[in-house]
Amino acid sequence: SARDSRISNRYLRSNTCICNVKFTLDSIMTRKDLILCARAYGTAALRLWGALLAICTILRPLAVAQVQNVWNAGFTSYVPGGNCSSTVDLPEGAVSMLDYSCNSLEMPSSWNQSPDDQVYDLVVVGGGPSGVYMVNRLIEEFKKQGQPLPKIALAERANDIGGRLMSARGSGGLGLAVDALDVETSTIPPEEYGGMRIDPYRYRLVWDKIIEEGQALYGTDKCLTWRVCPEESRNCCKPMVFRMEVGNVRYGASPDPISVERLGGVLGNASLSNLSVPSQTYSVVDIGDGDFRSQQVNNTEAIAAGVGSPFDKCKQLINLADALVRGDASLKDATWREVIDKACESSDEATQALCDTFPGDAKYNAPISCSGYDNFAGKTAPYAAVSGLTNEVVNADLGTHLFVLKIGTQRFLQGLLYVNGTIPVSPMYGKELVAVEVNGESPTADAEAQIASIDVNAPMEGYDTAAGASESTDLLTLKFSDGSSIRARNALLTMLPFDLPQIGGFEPWEKTIQETLSPSMAVKLVMGWTNPEDAPPARLGLKSCAGDGTCQRAILDGPASDGWMVRQFWMWGPQTVMVYNVAGDPTTQGKTAATNMIELATQEGMDALVKTVMEQINSVANLTQPIVTPDWARIKPWPAGSITGWKDGAAGENIATYLERPLGTNIPVFYANSEAAPDGLEHGWIQGGWNMVEDGLPALAKRLGLNKDLARYSPPDYEMPAVSVVDLSTLSETSNSDVEVGDNSAVSKTAATLMTMSAMWALYAL
Repeated sequence: SARDSRISNRYLRSNTCICNVKFTLDSIMTRKDLILCARAYGTAALRLWGALLAICTILRPLAVAQVQNVWNAGFTSYVPGGNCSSTVDLPEGAVSMLDYSCNSLEMPSSWNQSPDDQVYDLVVVGGGPSGVYMVNRLIEEFKKQGQPLPKIALAERANDIGGRLMSARGSGGLGLAVDALDVETSTIPPEEYGGMRIDPYRYRLVWDKIIEEGQALYGTDKCLTWRVCPEESRNCCKPMVFRMEVGNVRYGASPDPISVERLGGVLGNASLSNLSVPSQTYSVVDIGDGDFRSQQVNNTEAIAAGVGSPFDKCKQLINLADALVRGDASLKDATWREVIDKACESSDEATQALCDTFPGDAKYNAPISCSGYDNFAGKTAPYAAVSGLTNEVVNADLGTHLFVLKIGTQRFLQGLLYVNGTIPVSPMYGKELVAVEVNGESPTADAEAQIASIDVNAPMEGYDTAAGASESTDLLTLKFSDGSSIRARNALLTMLPFDLPQIGGFEPWEKTIQETLSPSMAVKLVMGWTNPEDAPPARLGLKSCAGDGTCQRAILDGPASDGWMVRQFWMWGPQTVMVYNVAGDPTTQGKTAATNMIELATQEGMDALVKTVMEQINSVANLTQPIVTPDWARIKPWPAGSITGWKDGAAGENIATYLERPLGTNIPVFYANSEAAPDGLEHGWIQGGWNMVEDGLPALAKRLGLNKDLARYSPPDYEMPAVSVVDLSTLSETSNSDVEVGDNSAVSKTAATLMTMSAMWALYAL
């Protein structure tokens, strides 16, 4: 459908030309795309335009058939042996049977008064997190001042609000009905095909809005602000969120010589044990009322004692590097390879024993493998990127506290548009922006001037103040692919950064964006079983997100060159699991689990994909009786450019401030998207875009006539909770090989030992 295909990214389109059918099947058919291809390769390619057009015209029937198989809901929704009839070409004028099980027919679902003859105070382009947050904040501030809300238009290309937030229930999913918002029945969060997690310590803007919406839904007594939340429990809004235990990971590698060579014997042979084997140095203690606390052995002591499961050893390698950098700040900008090589030069016997666990290139590859992300290669990746990622996603330093929304991130976002049961700003759907004019002229020269003014060593002056907010007679005209246009005094654009230069007037930004941002991609596959006893959580003895569960997961790995495609393996509900793969730029990185998954589904279909995924999971789980094939599955690919990272973090932080005002401060066009956030650690997280919105609010609010000088909202820092550090004497002596399939006694014994000796635990503030 439109979102899946049109998001198919512009980065690949301009770098590998148009006929890269594997990733841009939807794009090769248009004249505009051929021109983009020619532009990327210069005038020589332009001379070949006629030949390309002829070739693509000949290939059109094949390409269209492939597009229908890949991007339509008939592709993404899988039932064993089932097919969706709506993908069959019909004679002109024929009416197909409405195949709702496949979501095959999308009809117009909304109507707005024609905007053509109106002039809005502000038009927000994009109904994702950044656009919705801007509308919410303006409603909030004007309401505080008792002023009428400015005339705002919200234009969204898709047919729902959410952007890269796509919860399974309501919009998306398998066409299922929306669950009731009830504390008693909302026991399992909807499967998230887009963004899904929030850390209140790192992303306070988002957390405050969650609490605000939770109080509106469930009352102030059930959703507490962070400042009055009980110290012993940091799940302050249990009706709204689950805590995810991201550190208690099970790890397994495919049983083959390539894994051993790439990851070392200890990690590469982790598949010899089953996935129910717990960490030996990291555990979770139930503290009551549906909450829990993480605890681990002091990392230095664990290394010295040589204890830990294969995955523990992997995290200890990261801890070793972190300790070295804390003692030598000059290494913080070094590569991972430089830092870990220096750490392993130590003459300390325990350190040498740990490093010997990862011989050769294994110590470069292991942290990437254990993170579950394939964004970069261990040899060339910056230390800060490897350390930051692993500490966040596998809680290597016990500094991560991630929550998932019971109501789904997409519904949470949609809720921000409601005020007292009404919708002050009504979204206009099906609005794909193609060009912007300023006073009837293209703003290309303004974009060029803004780019020419960039100083990579300093932020743009006035980007986050009211500079340029004086009275202006500029009139913006935003033109859309359906032939309509909207006129406004101000505009906020929120599309992905790689899509921004495709808008008429913003073409000059293409070179800068491609030179400074590195694109990443992702894909999520959710699988479901009718019988909970057949599903992986029960078969592997792991807890899902249901009830007061801990959302446990396994991280798997295998040679991508041989088609491996399972990395993060989340236990989502008692009957559902999510396979989540992330990779870097497919034009330079080559094969990854993410590209393998998309390629197999594209070329051979969902039957082949589900079969292969289950074969790989079973090969690592090593169960006596393999896990049976699921009853349904759904896939959602996010093409390269859907996630990004700064190639040079320091320069990117400054370049982003110029991008926030892409035509300069004299032209009232603002820009916000998490993938262009100044702080590269906020890419891929909602807060990145929200911080850019906060940067632009002072100037925009003044232009809109707010009766006060608005300052960006910046919540105070939250105090991190205490962490339990376990004495080594409380550790179970049980090794991985002692735990049998389906036997969780070792886990219970370890937890019991830790709890009975609680008086010996030392509490340290992080």
